Amino acid sequence: MLSAVLADLSGTLHVGGSALPGAAAALARLRQHPSLEVRFVTNTTKDTTSNLVRLLQAMDFDIQQHEVFSSLRAAKKLIQDQQLRPLLLLHPDALPEFDAIDCCQPNAVVMGLAQQAFSYDSMNAAFRLLLQQPQAPLIAIHKAKYYKAADGQLALGPGPYAAALEFATGRTAQVVGKPQPSFFQLALDDLQVPPEAAVMVGDDVCDDVGGAMACGMAGLLVQAGKHLPGDERSKGVQPTATVKDFAAAVDWILQKGEWAVNERLLKAVRLFEGQIHGSESVAIGLEGELVMLDRTNAVWEATPDGAGGYTLQPQPVVQLGAGRPLGYHFDAEGHLVVADSLKGLLRYNYYDSQSKDITLLASHVSASSPTDPGSPITYANDLAIASDGSIYFTSCTDIVPQLNQQGFYDTYRAWFLSLMRGQPKGRLLRYDPNTKETHVLATGFYYANGVALSADESFLVLVETDRIRAHKVWLKGPKM
Repeated sequence: MLSAVLADLSGTLHVGGSALPGAAAALARLRQHPSLEVRFVTNTTKDTTSNLVRLLQAMDFDIQQHEVFSSLRAAKKLIQDQQLRPLLLLHPDALPEFDAIDCCQPNAVVMGLAQQAFSYDSMNAAFRLLLQQPQAPLIAIHKAKYYKAADGQLALGPGPYAAALEFATGRTAQVVGKPQPSFFQLALDDLQVPPEAAVMVGDDVCDDVGGAMACGMAGLLVQAGKHLPGDERSKGVQPTATVKDFAAAVDWILQKGEWAVNERLLKAVRLFEGQIHGSESVAIGLEGELVMLDRTNAVWEATPDGAGGYTLQPQPVVQLGAGRPLGYHFDAEGHLVVADSLKGLLRYNYYDSQSKDITLLASHVSASSPTDPGSPITYANDLAIASDGSIYFTSCTDIVPQLNQQGFYDTYRAWFLSLMRGQPKGRLLRYDPNTKETHVLATGFYYANGVALSADESFLVLVETDRIRAHKVWLKGPKM
């Protein structure tokens, strides 16, 4: 599933000091996607990263400095790692990026888009250094042949100048920016996503798209910036898709993967309508049976009929007593774990024919919990079970559901009172099956509702009903 977007800057989002039409709004729309992270990878060597970010922000782009991976930064890291003293052929505005670098008695040549600094004297100085010091590396921050200048015309990039030094010295320049895989990997490592979960958007079919696709990413070519008609067919790179501009690229991204618009639910078939009342979830048993708990805490089972449908058993499997079940799942041992809004966390030995006992796992927060120790668990709602058996569950509010005249516990009334009161009393909790203790992990939610674990269990997502939003709660890893 797509989870990360890498975007080029110059020629994709802007040209010079002007944003490309619709690009800022498209980026804002992309950032609203709940499951996509965005980073920016740029070969721009005409300015420092901090100045570049200020320029972009002045054009109404929501971009922060830590999100930008520039080839200047990569070059600086290489220089520091190898303890080089470079002769810098760079634009004057980019030189402050290297203020901390010792450039006395240079033993390397580092070149980017120097523009007016590409004089005969500067090129000759680089040529002589490389001849006189056979071990001195020639480092090209990037080797773009041309770029889109602020006047709207194409202009020579640093590539031809690097090629001139290569031709004159017989050396091969080391490239540190795009299309080098290691440069793209810097951004992927920051996002902690594999290449196959990312897409690159750019105007350079070779450096942006080709480089990204060589790493295993998808590549979107925008027909803007330096793009020339036929680029997608004539340079040996077949983009994943070619689109008009960055706004069209965002449209393409948002229409892919699990968030794409589709009509799958139109094929859904209603099951057991009018037979089971108030079941808020469904659990799939070990043999494919559907297990449902109704609003009276009765457990119903429907077995596969062999024709793609299900047959509902005529009587409930068991009655779990007074309460109102909401979320429930089977654990690895076949126990049915239930979030009961009246009682707390329950476990039913569903498949144990000898002992179909019902165990109350947690009705109160443990005394050892750093937050809310000893407090009652009211209005338990949904749960997710991790591979180690830990149970993460939500408590919507501190208002207890009451028995209504129809004979079941009315969670709607408790929700409505919570909404009208307007206080964030929802909580996220964790039950540890080893210690049998329950701790509060997070508080302050306006009606904490559904909860789901990520595939690698590094985080969970909690839905906050009254504020119509979802929270990502990190459970492990560097973002804890």
